[in-house]
Amino acid sequence: MGGQVVGAALGVVIGAAVDYLSNEANEAFNREGFVAANEEALDATIATWKSSLEANIDTAIDKWFDDARASVVLASK
Repeated sequence: MGGQVVGAALGVVIGAAVDYLSNEANEAFNREGFVAANEEALDATIATWKSSLEANIDTAIDKWFDDARASVVLASK
């Protein structure tokens, strides 16, 4: 029974080491593509948020000017 436990533990250690080393190798080979894909996704997200935010800000400024203009007209009467 002792040999089975040692064999199982050794199998787990070897499996973890192989998994770790394959992940490290994958990262080393694909790092540039990974970074480029993330930069592209980030740029697209920023552009989407910026266009949405600009539209909301323009609407808010237009409303603010309309309210200010109406206040000035009412105050001058």
